[in-house]
Amino acid sequence: MKTTMMCIASLIFSFAYITAQEKSDAEIKQDFEAQVKSIVKSAQTMTTADDLAKVNESLVKLERDFKSHKAFLDKALYPDNFEKNLGKISEQIQDIAIKVNLISDQGVRIAELETQVKMLSEQVEKLSGENASLLAQVQTLSVLAKESKEKLDSLTQLIAKLRSNLNERDKMIFALVDSMFLQYDKSPAPIGDVGKQRVAAFERNNVLTNIKRSIVDNVKFLETTALSGEDIARVTAEQKKFASQWKGLGPKLANIYLSSKEKAKEVPTIDTMVTEWGKRVDAIFWKTLNEVFTKRNLTVKPFNSGEEFFNNIVSFIDDETNNVNKQSDETRHKAFALFVEDAWTKEISPVWIPNMKEAGIITEAQAAELAQRIATWQSKTQSSNMLLYIIGIVVLVALVLLYLKMKKAKPTP
Repeated sequence: MKTTMMCIASLIFSFAYITAQEKSDAEIKQDFEAQVKSIVKSAQTMTTADDLAKVNESLVKLERDFKSHKAFLDKALYPDNFEKNLGKISEQIQDIAIKVNLISDQGVRIAELETQVKMLSEQVEKLSGENASLLAQVQTLSVLAKESKEKLDSLTQLIAKLRSNLNERDKMIFALVDSMFLQYDKSPAPIGDVGKQRVAAFERNNVLTNIKRSIVDNVKFLETTALSGEDIARVTAEQKKFASQWKGLGPKLANIYLSSKEKAKEVPTIDTMVTEWGKRVDAIFWKTLNEVFTKRNLTVKPFNSGEEFFNNIVSFIDDETNNVNKQSDETRHKAFALFVEDAWTKEISPVWIPNMKEAGIITEAQAAELAQRIATWQSKTQSSNMLLYIIGIVVLVALVLLYLKMKKAKPTP
């Protein structure tokens, strides 16, 4: 009986020991997993380098505390093991650290862009005020310019200043919009919030109003009667650039204002304004460029496009080049002097050609071709002049020799 009691007691003790041992293993696993979760949670709230250092220290302590249970944890964490689990946690911490750094960098960048947007918006408003004042002065002086050279000079200076201001404001408006797109493209806020922020910011900075005002002011500038060929050529290149930038920007703005029906209507309105502005610029451009030749009575055929300009100039130069030997010296010299030495050298080459290339009206190759044909014409003109000079010398020498021969043959009285 006594032996039986001892066996029962031994079995009870063994069962209790095994149960305690199993509970201890379960607790070890639970404790390990709880500490892992705590470390990951701390990593997800990191904002500074000190926070990162503390999280890494916690990971080192975890490895040290549970290293003695490695064999058990290798089995308990299957298909992972103790080392692999720690490696994954380390990678997760580093990924979070990188994201924290990126968000921090973005915060600095967004702050910089906000400052830039504010500065550009203020500059646009300042230039708009200046331009309104300059336009009024130009319109007043345009009436009085005929009275004296002094007022004409003042008008010329005002026009140059106004043209520069208009171009500068156009650049600033597009720089402002680009900065605003960058600012909200980089924003870490939810997509829906970003859309609302964008609309509010674009309205706050009067983006659409500024674009429309810029077009209106540029059209008013065109209506100034005292614009030079240089003004017209420069304005045309700037209008083409504005239209190209708006072509890329318009759809983006339309997308932003999808939720605002009234604002959404303004985008196609601006499309129309840009098109009409372009038509006016083109009409004045070709009229003024044609006048460079007509006012000199040069028989260049009229043109209304870059291709027509190139073809008609080539035709005129070729005709003159081929007729060099058929023209009188006076006619040949007059045509060359008027076209090359006056129109081309003083106006077309330095003023119109660079702006036409910039605006995409003619190509670099076409400009080079025109220059080459002018050089050929000049070469033939000079050759013809040289031939006449040589013939003149030969005739003169022949007359001198004839005179000397006749003098020698004359009998002595």
